[in-house]
Amino acid sequence: MKAIKKITFTILLCVSYSIGAKAQTSYYIDTEDRYNCNASADTVLIFADKMPEFPGGRSALMEFFAENIVHPAEIKYTGWQGRILVQFVVRKTGEITDVSTFHEVFPLLDKEAVRVAKLMPDWIPGEHNGEKVNVKIVLPLNINAKPYERFPEFPGGDEALMLFLSHNIRYPFEAERRGVQGRVIVSFVVGADGRIDDVQVVESDIFPSQIVQINSIRRSMEQEAIRVVRAMPDWIPGEQRGRKVRTRFTLPVVFRLQ
Repeated sequence: MKAIKKITFTILLCVSYSIGAKAQTSYYIDTEDRYNCNASADTVLIFADKMPEFPGGRSALMEFFAENIVHPAEIKYTGWQGRILVQFVVRKTGEITDVSTFHEVFPLLDKEAVRVAKLMPDWIPGEHNGEKVNVKIVLPLNINAKPYERFPEFPGGDEALMLFLSHNIRYPFEAERRGVQGRVIVSFVVGADGRIDDVQVVESDIFPSQIVQINSIRRSMEQEAIRVVRAMPDWIPGEQRGRKVRTRFTLPVVFRLQ
């Protein structure tokens, strides 16, 4: 992929969709109608049988951001690297709405990522039970101000990371029993030796939110996400100016019932 304006830019799109624990349950949406198959026009899912797709697929999405993002001059000489989480809704028409970032990392770059996300063409909409649906997407964008330096990597790459999480996450009993699903955003540091530390929850989306025990279920999901991240093997550390360095990494961990 191209390095645009001396910035390395990558997208770990598959993580926001498919990493997580899976089990069997009934149809799910994030409203009181979650056990019906007739979702209203405003219902937004976090999972669907067929997830939305950028026209042309993942490589086309990466190229779109690389060619359209204009990096603030302030970042070019800082050596800054990190990850921005852009979230948006792909409507059943394919239109992109509700674009935002989770929290400010580099404010000017956050603003630019949102601007470019709003420029995206209509996506191929998601489908559930044979019907087009609205789906919320979390898109992690890895940014590195030095084009030839390495961002931390799970041994074996993204696919191996997905397999590790799907095989090791234990779906909290009460969450599974009540049909609760969600996404927990976990932040952690990959040390210069590849070890994982300083694991913490950035944010969590748990649905449905109307049940009485939502707080205890949320905590159980967050605790499980932290546990499985801490259980990961050592990573391949990031590099800056030819030296291995501590790097903070943010990972969406999905709890999905099927």
